[in-house]
Amino acid sequence: MSLVLLVAGVWIVPGLLDWGRYREGIAGLAASGIGRPVRITGAVSLHLLPEPILTAAGIAIDDDGDGVVLTAQELRLRVALGPLLAGRVDARDLVLRGADLRLPWPPAPGALGQRPPAWLTGLQARVEESRIQVGGLAVTGIDAVLTTDPETGTLSAAGTGQVGARPWRFTARLARPGRDSAAGLDVSLDGQGKLQDTGGTFSGTLAADGSLSGRVAGRGPDLSQLVPAPAVAWRGDGRLSAAGGLAVADELSLSIGGAPARGAVALRVLPDARLDLSLAAGRLDLDAWLPVLARAAVPTLPTGIDLSAEAATLAGGTLRRVRAGFDLDAEGVTLRDGQAGLPGNANLTLSGRLPRAGRTAFEGTAQLTAPNLRATLDWITPLLPPGLAPAGLPPGVLQAADLSARLQAGPGGVTLSDLAGTLDGSAVAGTA
Repeated sequence: MSLVLLVAGVWIVPGLLDWGRYREGIAGLAASGIGRPVRITGAVSLHLLPEPILTAAGIAIDDDGDGVVLTAQELRLRVALGPLLAGRVDARDLVLRGADLRLPWPPAPGALGQRPPAWLTGLQARVEESRIQVGGLAVTGIDAVLTTDPETGTLSAAGTGQVGARPWRFTARLARPGRDSAAGLDVSLDGQGKLQDTGGTFSGTLAADGSLSGRVAGRGPDLSQLVPAPAVAWRGDGRLSAAGGLAVADELSLSIGGAPARGAVALRVLPDARLDLSLAAGRLDLDAWLPVLARAAVPTLPTGIDLSAEAATLAGGTLRRVRAGFDLDAEGVTLRDGQAGLPGNANLTLSGRLPRAGRTAFEGTAQLTAPNLRATLDWITPLLPPGLAPAGLPPGVLQAADLSARLQAGPGGVTLSDLAGTLDGSAVAGTA
């Protein structure tokens, strides 16, 4: 019976006591680690079983003029019972649940050079069901373990999180800063779910002002899982630098679907998040790229894509000196500028917009110079909708063209307005 009463007391009595007297001690521990006042607005409670856990609800750190804001649903500390009964909080493990941390980018000078307080050295900390927003980029669903090596001062983090509903597993190691306040940083990412076998690594230096420089490498079995692109295997490596809200990976040596290419990637988080990709290849398969861009899903971030190739295949023909710039957003696809040399020694310049909804499939401007128009028509005929392909033409017509027009293409046909130029040496104008 005495054992039963003892267990009941251990289970029930802590809930009857006022543990709010430890509010200041818990807030002081957190404040020493963050370097600014911490408010605890909720209840403080202690659970003894299966081990002493001190819990504080409603954690808040207000903006101190540097744009950093933190709220958390709950902070839990595994504590030593003896010091606690003596009025001291001796923390062994720390768990922050439901945290929402908002960080400005670039950070304030010296912010990334701050080291953890002495009490956190050797302590294991966990973050559960949390979120971090850096500038305009958000990482959600974060579950991670944070540790500090007591001998080297190296900070380590490992866990999972989501960027744009895509799950990733990550590890990171940040070394103690040197005399120049720069610290070595190593990061690895591995995709989960549909991103299985997709990942990347970074190894470089983090300066005290928040600027980043180093080498980056990545690989994956399906490029379409990351950006609007064909479902082909890819890999690449190059240089990465980040400063002032802009991260740029350039001098990239790439392999896309087994074909070598060069490229660059830029991710901007200020003032608004945006992703820009540049790809230059010796040869490009437009039969695979164009349908993907035309029906691209709403991107996680507004995305710009610049493609170029010395040669490209489309509908059985070979195009020369292909250049195209696309912008993808929630409203549709914008072709900023498209240029290509077509079969028949023709040259085409095209720009316009492909909306996600509406009767018009494409609306823009086009300019065509075709000295051998019949050869160009023979190539383009299979691409035209039924009923629009020229047939039974007399031999003396449609031999050469130099035309510009506004173009509307939809399910019902193609309309050329503001048509101007020459056809078979004769001036033409009007609407077709």
